[in-house]
Amino acid sequence: MEYTCTLFFDVMKNRTRNLLKGILLISFILFYANCYGQEYQLVWSDEFDYDGKPDTTIWNYEKGFVRNREHQWYQEDNAFCKNGILTIEARREKKDNPTYEAGSNHWGKSRRYIEYTSSSINTARKREFIYGRVEVKARIPVGGGSWPAIWTLGNDMEWPSNGEIDIMEYYRIKDIPHILANAA
Repeated sequence: MEYTCTLFFDVMKNRTRNLLKGILLISFILFYANCYGQEYQLVWSDEFDYDGKPDTTIWNYEKGFVRNREHQWYQEDNAFCKNGILTIEARREKKDNPTYEAGSNHWGKSRRYIEYTSSSINTARKREFIYGRVEVKARIPVGGGSWPAIWTLGNDMEWPSNGEIDIMEYYRIKDIPHILANAA
């Protein structure tokens, strides 16, 4: 972002450049004051300070081939908590696909085998909010084939009809790493 702004400002005349810099500085100060001047009350948190599966009073598991023609089969076994850390593992493992239907045109049911497994958890219908601040501390995989994401969804319709706000998403395009982080 700074690099782009520098290029942009360098092609402008000094007077206009200084005016825009001043406007950007004031905008940043107002944004900062608005965000951090508010009093927030913790509504809920999960510090994963227990051993075992994620707490099912907070978390739901997605199961099976879920979306986007992804190759992984989502299952509960790939998510666990230990020493204050939630781990979601991607595994290469060959298993029979219990939803397999010979001759099916459906992308998930036409696969005879599951070749990769992972886990996807969410708080739908268990922890919801309209306004506030979300804080996440995460270490993510950056290898090829992974697409870790932390996102929020509306609760009125199925995804993607209800929209989403990506808090963090990491992916590769033509093997070049990209990270998407939003403030909404």
